[in-house]
Order: sequence, then C-alpha cells, then structure tokens
Amino acid sequence: METQIRELTLLLIYLTAWNEKNRFIKDGILTSWTGYERYIIQSFEDEELLWRSGNNKKLHLTSDGIDEVERLLEKYDFIKRNKIADDYNFGDEND
Repeated sequence: METQIRELTLLLIYLTAWNEKNRFIKDGILTSWTGYERYIIQSFEDEELLWRSGNNKKLHLTSDGIDEVERLLEKYDFIKRNKIADDYNFGDEND
C-alpha cells in the first residue's frame, strides 16, 4: 500500500502543477504547492524526482521526476481511461 501512496502522491503533484516562468527560468519548470506527507516529499528529494524552493512552499519536478510520472501514467492507464471530456459529450447530445 505504501508504494501506491507514493506513486499516487507523485501523480497528484504532477496533476496540480503549473508551468512557472520567470526571468531566471525562461522555459519554465513544473511547480506545485507543498502539503503532502513530509517523509514522502523527502524520499522524492532523495531520489532526485523533485526539489523544494528555498522557502519550502513550492515543489519543482525534475526531468527524472517527469519521466517517473510518465511511467506511472502508463502504469495506471490514466491517459486512456480518464479522457472524460473527450469520451462524453455532456449536454451536447439529445437524450
């Protein structure tokens, strides 16, 4: 169960992230707020999947972290099964 919690936490970090740009980061970096279990975040840092900004309020996914997210998206078949907007036309079809 611990493995699934870690994997789903990483997916949640990715799914709630935004592309943050500033004068130092021209291309942007995937950023999310903290608020997850500290020991899980620390383990992601140890594995170099993400890093925290100096104020510890934001998480930033590394390229290894993004690679792991892509692997997890395939593992959980997320891309194929969760295309609700594409698979269903809410209110567009006559009943």
